[in-house]
Formats: sequence, structure tokens, C-alpha cells
Amino acid sequence: MSAVDTPRDSPPRPERSPGSPTRPAWRAKLGTFTRRAWIMELGVYQSIYRFVFRRPRVPAGARDRIEAMRLWTDDLDGFLSAVRTHIP
Repeated sequence: MSAVDTPRDSPPRPERSPGSPTRPAWRAKLGTFTRRAWIMELGVYQSIYRFVFRRPRVPAGARDRIEAMRLWTDDLDGFLSAVRTHIP
């Protein structure tokens, strides 16, 4: 069976008539240019958003101290809640 003889689920598309309008090349280029400009503009806004809402940089040693303080306060909270439950 050749490609021409294969059955299709949908009817074939009608051929374009020679008089039907086609998109001019300049319009296609304009659309591409507009799309690229829009994507670049979105990239600029995304960069501004990331700069404004960036996470603060913390030195590596400070991270360890912050984590130690967090663990210590969690232990202290647990200790205080245990003491509170045993106080009449």
C-alpha cells in the first residue's frame, strides 16, 4: 500500500488555491522579532525580581553557628515544655 492509498481518519485538507493570501516574509520576521523582544523583557523582569527577593548570603561558618543555635533553642523549648508539665 502506498502513502496515497492509506486510509485516513479525517478527511484530507483542501488544497490552497493560488489566489489565497500568504503571510509576507516581513510579517513573519516582525513576529519573530516581537517574540524575542518579549522574551528578553520577561527575562529583565525576572532578573529584577530575583535581585529584590534574593536570599541573603551567609558565610559558611555562620551557617554552622545558626544551625547550632537553632538546635539549642529547640532543645531549650523541649526542656522548658517538659518542666512546665511537671510543675503543679
